[in-house]
Parts: sequence; structure tokens; C-alpha cells
Amino acid sequence: MKKLIILAILIALCSAGSANAAFKLNDYGLAARPLGMGGAFTAVSDDINGLLWNTGGLGLITKKEFTATYVNLYPQMSDALSANFVGYAQPVYGIGTFAAGWMSLIARDLYSENMAVVSYSRKVLPMLSAGVSFKYLSHTYLMTANNAFFQQYGNTKSNFTLDLGMKLNYLNRLYAGIMISNLTQPDIGLYNKDIVPLDLRLGAAYKLGINSSIIQSLTAAADFNVRDSINYLNMGVELPFEIINLQVRGGLNMIDFKLMNLTCGAGYNFRFLNKNFIKLDYAFLFPLQMDVQIGGSHRLSLGLNF
Repeated sequence: MKKLIILAILIALCSAGSANAAFKLNDYGLAARPLGMGGAFTAVSDDINGLLWNTGGLGLITKKEFTATYVNLYPQMSDALSANFVGYAQPVYGIGTFAAGWMSLIARDLYSENMAVVSYSRKVLPMLSAGVSFKYLSHTYLMTANNAFFQQYGNTKSNFTLDLGMKLNYLNRLYAGIMISNLTQPDIGLYNKDIVPLDLRLGAAYKLGINSSIIQSLTAAADFNVRDSINYLNMGVELPFEIINLQVRGGLNMIDFKLMNLTCGAGYNFRFLNKNFIKLDYAFLFPLQMDVQIGGSHRLSLGLNF
């Protein structure tokens, strides 16, 4: 019974009404900072999380960055459903930023998927940066014992695809972003075709200056995402308290304009030699439309800037 519940949760998380359930976990956030803002990060993208949200934003990174994220998808189910993400970005002066990352999703004893990504991004105009990512996708069905289908066709399939992203920065106040994922629409079916669909994401963000000794700015952002004729709308805010190195976030997700999730989160910068060196981010997602009442899910990200 527990495995059936886990499988039902996995399908609900990843498919959101679509026939293809694979490689869609990032709709609900694989990194704590974007998820805390409701996933509205396409135009905000200014750190290593651009590997997943907008490769164009990677070109704005000025320091080496490393991140590691652990996602506990519903602790009431113990550790049966979890995800991980690690990434590294290396800016090279005058050339651009190179980055690489790895994502995994595991439904214990049932299913797993992995994605490896390599990206390059740089400024192409004073206000515009662009990037490209090459991705390797692989998923494996684990409940294969004494199953004739898996014995005949195997239990794993992999393929390659690529993403394109751009970010526009106007006066360090108004931002716009576009991300086109799975450009080649790869087939990951074991027997019948199972296409990972094209994913188009548009984003806008505005950074409002605030004349205060405690709060200097407020960033409000929104993403509109279309895939498989389904409309996704994400909205969120980020409020930094610079004097205490703290950021507070909140947001929401909508699918076909129906409210699905509420999110919140926070980040803290640990300074070393008066510079931000270690960053800890946390986010919580509370689903409003899950048939199984299992509460929310947690993300925890550790970042290094050096």
C-alpha cells in the first residue's frame, strides 16, 4: 500500500495532468531559492540555479559557485521519495561562464531519473546575456522482478537534448527572461514513444529600491510557462535584509490558472573576511490540490561562493 501511495504522489507531482510524467520535477523546484519565490526565477536568474531555470543568467556570475540541494518530498513518507541537485559554475574573464550539474529523483524501489547538464553562457550585449545547455536524461523503472515487459524491453532509457536561455537587464531594475527547454523533444520510451515535450518559459521581474537602513530592495517576479498545451503561472517575491544577511521569500504556483501550491522560504549568508562565502537556503511547498493529504515538502540548499 505504501508503494502505491508513493507512486500516486510521484505521478501527481510530475505529470500535472500531462501524459508524460518524466523530467518535470523542476516545476515544483529543485533548488530552495527559486522554490521559495514560487518558482518565478526565469528573469531573476543570477546564480548557479540558472542551470535549471535560465542558462542566460549564468553569464552574469562573477565568482565561482557551488550548490548542493536535498529535497525531502513529504517527510510523512520517510525517505521514500527524494531528489538531489548539485551544480558548479566557473566564470572565465572575457570568455563567459561554464557550468555543470546533476539532478536525481528517487522513488525508492519503484523509479529513478537522472539528468546531467553542461552549460555555457556569456554577455552578448551590455544588457543581454545568453546561454546554452546540453543535457543527458536517463530514467529507470526499479519494480521489474518477474515482469515480462521489462525483461523484453529493458527497464531504462536515456537520450540527449538541449536548452536555450536569455536574460535582459534594464538599469538593474527591470529584468526579462526566456528559457526554451528540451529543444529536440527526445524520446525516452521503452517501447512506445514517450516524448519529453518542448518547454517554453517566459519571465519578468522588477527590483524596487527601498530607502531604509534595514531593507534596500524588494524583488517581485512572475513566470509564464507553456508545455503540452498546459499553462503554468508562478509568482513570487524576495525581500533581503542586508544588515543581517537574511533573505525572506514567498510565492505561489498555478496550473491552468488554478491555484496549486503556496511556497515560502529564507536564506542566510555566512560572511568570511567581509564577503559572502557560504549561503544556506530553505524552502517549503504546501500543495493545495493533492488527493492524498500528506502535508508539504522541504528543500535545503547549501551554496559556496569563492
